[in-house]
Amino acid sequence: MPGIATLIPDLVRSEEIPAAVSLNGIAQNSSRMLGPAIAGALIAAAGVSVVLTLNALIMVAIVVLFLRLAYAPPQDHTALTLDRFVVAVSDGFRFAASTSWKRNILIRLGSFFACSAAIPALMAVRFDDSQTYGVMYACFGAGSLLGLVIIGQLGHERLDRRLSFGLFLCGLCILMLGLTDGPLWAGPLLAGAGASWIFCSNSIMVSAQMQLTNEMRGRGLSLVYAVGTACLAGGGLIWGAIARATTPGQALLVSGFSLFVVLSLTHRLSIATKPS
Repeated sequence: MPGIATLIPDLVRSEEIPAAVSLNGIAQNSSRMLGPAIAGALIAAAGVSVVLTLNALIMVAIVVLFLRLAYAPPQDHTALTLDRFVVAVSDGFRFAASTSWKRNILIRLGSFFACSAAIPALMAVRFDDSQTYGVMYACFGAGSLLGLVIIGQLGHERLDRRLSFGLFLCGLCILMLGLTDGPLWAGPLLAGAGASWIFCSNSIMVSAQMQLTNEMRGRGLSLVYAVGTACLAGGGLIWGAIARATTPGQALLVSGFSLFVVLSLTHRLSIATKPS
């Protein structure tokens, strides 16, 4: 994912980066919705081995696609050694800590994912009927796609306001989701949470894409993905433990409230400051 994201600024004009990031997000979220459904149908019809074989062939096709991509980046002919690799990684960490907007991106991304991780962590126990769970997950995915379509038209202005709005909406939806598990209400709330999730993550990713230099883009985006994934996983463990000690509904209430706390503590941390 960082490798694909790193290519975006070199394949489109700067004013098209927000739309390209959104298109990449649409592809990822669509595949997360369609992939399991297609795989389930194929497993029922032909078995697991056929699905795994088809998956391997698709990965080969993707490799061929990238090999044929009309992209010629500047080549560094210096041999990659272990020492150079360690130095490059260390430079990436120093780069992330060197100015406020880079630290702010990681802080706001990490805190958002840690708090909102209650949704993927608790949906299966909140909606323990498989059919209802599938419908609720589809609502979340549909909301994400709608958010991507909207945010793709907004460009890269006012990213701080967009992120704050997403945090507020996500906190509100999760808070209300903790008060009800009825599908009639939970579906729209999960759609709103999906849209707000995209508003937050897309705002942060567009900011990083627009401001990272060519030399540091790969390492910078890798660090963004690593922090986001780690906080999502850690948050899931926390909300799962809280739900086990109390109830899933109470865990969702705490998660929604924590997003409001995060918003109040981090809304002044700008992610849109241009680097010097």
